Amino acid sequence: MKLFILIFVCVSVSAIAKGSIEGMFGVSLADEVEIDGAGAADSDIAFILGARYVDDIQNNFGFQAGSYLETIRDVGSGGELGFLSLFGNITYDLQRMAYVFFGLNLPFIIYEDKNLGDVDSVLGVQFGSGYYFTNKLSAELFFRTTNFEIGGRDSELWGGGIQMAYKF
Repeated sequence: MKLFILIFVCVSVSAIAKGSIEGMFGVSLADEVEIDGAGAADSDIAFILGARYVDDIQNNFGFQAGSYLETIRDVGSGGELGFLSLFGNITYDLQRMAYVFFGLNLPFIIYEDKNLGDVDSVLGVQFGSGYYFTNKLSAELFFRTTNFEIGGRDSELWGGGIQMAYKF
């Protein structure tokens, strides 16, 4: 339901502003979860599905805003977590086909294992680079921290991945 609302808002905004809607799919790799006082543990790979509004670049700068869903993954200590994140990025056009981005993300928990205790969302950061193969298809390499409070302790799920985006 949250993804449907976000897509509706993005489509409404794109009808007013100059920009486009992109669908995203990818995989989050090499992730690690770090919990204060408990150390670090490896996290499972997660698949990504999302949508974003992409502003037309003017004077080499633009922005992206959207949401992505990451599949449920093991986050150490025998617990599983799944979330939907809202994000916003500032983009800088390096050439007409290549770009870099930096932004913030805020996860909303959609599944938490009872072994984790109480889980709350905290603002995280992300950055990466992308390349448009055509005017409709791009690939991105990214790194991000997705932050939570798990059982009252600060926790970071961090790592990188690759995703593809298709402009509608």
